[in-house]
Amino acid sequence: MRPFRFLLVLLALVALAAACGDGTAPVDPAGSTELATATSPEADRYLVIFESGVDDATSLARRLAASRGATLRTVYRHAVKGFAAEIPAAALAGLQAHPAVAYVEADQKVYAVGQTVPTGIARIFADDNLEIGIDGVDDVRVDADIAIIDTGIAAHSDLNIAGGTDCSSILISFGYPCADGTFDDGNGHGTHVAGSAGAIDNGLGVVGVAPGARLWGVKALGDDGSGYISSIVAAIDWVTARADQIEVANMSFGCTCESTAMDDAIAASVAAGVAYAAAAGNDSVDAADFNPANHPDVITVSALADFDGEPGGLASYTCREDLDDTLAAFSNFGSLVEIVAPGVCIESTYLNDGYATGSGTSMASPHVAGAAALLAASGTTDPATIRSTLVSTGNLDWTDDSGDGIQEPLLDVSDATVFDPATVAGGGDSGGSDSDTSTGDPPNVEISNPSEGEVMSGTDEIRVAATDLEDAFGTLFIEVRVDGGTWHEAVFESDFYRWTWDTTVHADGEVVVEARGTDSDGNVTDATPVTAMIDNGSTTDDPPTATITSPADGASVTGIVTVQVDATDAEDAAGTLSVDVRIGSGGSWQPAAWNSTTSRYELDWDTSATADGTSVAIDARATDSASNTANAATVTVTVDHPDATPSSIHVAGLSGVSVNEGRTWHADVTIEVADDLGNPVSDVTVQGGWVSGTIGLTECVTDATGACTVSSPSVRKFISSITWALDGLSHATLAHDSSADVATSITVEK
Repeated sequence: MRPFRFLLVLLALVALAAACGDGTAPVDPAGSTELATATSPEADRYLVIFESGVDDATSLARRLAASRGATLRTVYRHAVKGFAAEIPAAALAGLQAHPAVAYVEADQKVYAVGQTVPTGIARIFADDNLEIGIDGVDDVRVDADIAIIDTGIAAHSDLNIAGGTDCSSILISFGYPCADGTFDDGNGHGTHVAGSAGAIDNGLGVVGVAPGARLWGVKALGDDGSGYISSIVAAIDWVTARADQIEVANMSFGCTCESTAMDDAIAASVAAGVAYAAAAGNDSVDAADFNPANHPDVITVSALADFDGEPGGLASYTCREDLDDTLAAFSNFGSLVEIVAPGVCIESTYLNDGYATGSGTSMASPHVAGAAALLAASGTTDPATIRSTLVSTGNLDWTDDSGDGIQEPLLDVSDATVFDPATVAGGGDSGGSDSDTSTGDPPNVEISNPSEGEVMSGTDEIRVAATDLEDAFGTLFIEVRVDGGTWHEAVFESDFYRWTWDTTVHADGEVVVEARGTDSDGNVTDATPVTAMIDNGSTTDDPPTATITSPADGASVTGIVTVQVDATDAEDAAGTLSVDVRIGSGGSWQPAAWNSTTSRYELDWDTSATADGTSVAIDARATDSASNTANAATVTVTVDHPDATPSSIHVAGLSGVSVNEGRTWHADVTIEVADDLGNPVSDVTVQGGWVSGTIGLTECVTDATGACTVSSPSVRKFISSITWALDGLSHATLAHDSSADVATSITVEK
C-alpha cells in the first residue's frame, strides 16, 4: 500500500536581503528553498584562492593562515585551490599581494527564504520509455551517480543513498574540509530534491527520473536552510575529487550575488567531467543575475506549471494557483535558461520516510539532473554533450508566457534510443559506479596526516581518509607502513583511520609513509605516498644556508619589490625553515612566507615610503628547527622613482650653534630644504630674521645638499640666547608649502 501522502505547509521564513549590491530582499512567491545573500559580507570571513600552479594547497594554506593570525576553516584542493578562513583586516592586503594568491573575496552568508515541499515524471514521458523500465518493481536501477548539493539527504526506503559528506559547518581537520558520512537532512529540501532525481521504482511512494540511481548527499546548507558560499565551494570541491565516480550534480539553490570562487569551482568541476543542473530561481525575473544559474557551464532550469502530467493545458490547478502547461508564475526566465521541467505541485520523498508536495525551480532542476544521469548511464559522459542532448531532445509542446520571446524546450526523455541507461540489480544492491558486477570499484584511500614535507617528532599519528561505494563507512581494512617496513592495521575513528606512530624508532631525516585500503571484495587501493621529515635531535643538525636571490646587489628598485630568499637545510624540508627579512639596517625583522611555486621565501616591500635615491640595505636570516641561524649576505639597493615629480618645497630641518668671540658671541643657523618627495633642493633663497637680542634680516641660498647657513650679528655676553625666524622660501619653479615645514624658528643658547 502506498504510504500516506501529505501536503507540507510551512510558514515562509523571514525574508532576508538577497542582493549583494543593492541590499533589497526579493520575495520568493514559489516558496521553495532558494538562497539569498545577506546585505553585506561577513566581517572577517574570506576565501583565499591560489594560483593554479600551487602544488600543496594544504601546507600553503596552513602557513599563510598561521603567519597572519587567521583561523583556518577549510582547504580547497580539487575544483579550486585555496582556503576559507577568518582573517584579521590588517592581514588582507599582504595576502592579496602574495605571489601564490590569485584573489581574495569576502565570504557571504546565504539563507533559505521560504519552503514548501512533488511528481512531473509523466509530463516528461519517463514512464513511456521502456528502457527506463518504470513498472513498480525494483528489479533494476540506473547505473549512475548523482550528487545532491543541498541540505543533505535523510534515510528513506525509497532512495538509494550511496554516501555523502557534510560541508555545512566546516572546520579543517588535517586538510579535509568536509566530514564524510554525516549528511543527514534535518530540513527536508535535499531529500525532496533527491526523490525527483532518483527515487526507486519499487511500487511505493514516488519514482524518480533515474530510478534507483546512486544518490550522494552533499550537505552544504544547515538544517535551518542557511549556509555560506565557502561551504558551497567546499561541496563542489568534494564532488570534483570524485569526478571519476559522480557524473551529475544538482544545485537547487542560488542567490542574486557574485562569487568568483564559486564560479571558478563550477568551471573546474565541469571540466573534470561532472554535469551540473541548476535552478533558475523563483523571483519572476530574468535569471541573468541569479548565481549559479547564470554560470555558463551549468544546465539552467526553469519551472513548468503542469497539474495532470499531460500536454494540452486543460487541467485545473491543484496545490497552488497557476495555468496548466505554462511557465510557472514564480519562475525566473530569460536567455540564460536552457530547458524547462515540471516544478509545480511536485510530489517527492521527504523526512521520516514520508512524502510531500512542493513547488519551485528547486523541484524542476532535479528532473533535469535525473535525465542527465540517464544519459551518463547510456554512455554519454561529457557534460557539454549531456547538456546539448537534453536541449535537442526536448519538445515545445507548452506555452511560454514569460514575455522574453525565447521558448526553451521542455525536458523529454521518451526517446529510448537516446535515453537507454545501463542498469544494476535492484532490491537494495547499489552496485558499482561503472559496473553491474558484485565486485564493484576499489576504495578511495588518501593519507591526511602527515602532510608532504611535514616535520615529525616523538609520538604522532598516521591518519588515512578512505571511502568505498559498497562498504559501509568505517568498514574498510586500512594498513600503513613507514619506509618499506611492516604493514600495520589502522583503527577507524569518527571520520578517519589512525595508527599511532613512534617516530623515535627512525633516524632523523626523510621517511616515506604509505597506506593501502582493501574492501570486502578484495579490491586494493594504494594511497599516494607522503614524504615526511623526522627530527628527534638524534643527529648533528647543521645550520641552514640563506641567500638573497632578488633583488640583486646594486639594483635600482621602485614600487612593490618582492624580496626572495633561497634558504635550505640538510635536516628541515623545503618550506619549513623560519626565514626573516629586514629592510634597512635599523628596520625590524619580518617573517617571509614560503612560495611553493618559486621554491623560495618571499616578503613584499613597498618602496613608496622611501625617498627617491635612498640607498637601502636588505638582510635575511634563516632559522632551522634546532634553532640554528644563518645570515645571508647583505644586499644594497637604491630606490629610484623615475616618474615622481616634486610639486613643492619645505623646511626639512633647522639646526643652530653658538660661536664664542671673546667678549661677544654669535649664532650660526643651518636651514635644510627638501621637496615633497623627500629630495634635497638647491638654489632655494631662504629669507628670515633675528628677532631676539638684536634685529637683522638674513638671506642665504641652498647648495647641492639642500642646505645653507646664516650668521647673526655679534651679541654681548649678557644676552643668553638669540632666535632666528623664517620669513619664506623662494624657488624658480617650486612653491613653498609652509604646512610641511618641520620648524620655522630656532633659539640658539649662548
